[in-house]
Amino acid sequence: MHKRNKIFTIGITGSESGVGVTHISITLSRYIKFCLGRKVCLISKDMGEESYVKDRLKVLGVDVYAKENSEKAIFENGYEYAVKDYGIYTKAKGEAFKKESHGIFVLSSSFWAVKVFSRLIYTEVEEEYKTWTFITCFGDEDTIKVLNRKYDICIHRYPYTYGSLDIDMPVYTFFKNKLGL
Repeated sequence: MHKRNKIFTIGITGSESGVGVTHISITLSRYIKFCLGRKVCLISKDMGEESYVKDRLKVLGVDVYAKENSEKAIFENGYEYAVKDYGIYTKAKGEAFKKESHGIFVLSSSFWAVKVFSRLIYTEVEEEYKTWTFITCFGDEDTIKVLNRKYDICIHRYPYTYGSLDIDMPVYTFFKNKLGL
């Protein structure tokens, strides 16, 4: 019988496709493993039944699981952290997302994407969104200011890196300072 250790789970979801959820999930997992020296896995909650990941796959040094077999595996393999990639936020995924130790919401801060974010906040998300960390990979500063004021949140800009999944100093500093890891 395996001892069930407390695992710190970080759920990452986004307002729409292409905003950087998977990118940040992989990079955060690599940061936890290589910079913090912790045992971490990445769970793709967004992979469907057709997923080619049947057990465990290693991506850039991090163990990756599909949603179907992940919950049992994270306990059996002694992970300290589990980063969960939820893909696009939906009400159905939201119930599980809200139970994670920490929630990260990735959005586009482009002017045209404000309506998508506003619709999500008003129709699908309850008040707990105020406890989440908000990240944007691209968009304009004026839109970030408007969203911060309107929803009483703080959107952090993810640093641009030359190697998209590298942990360079700006990314290291971002995760350390903005996420407290």
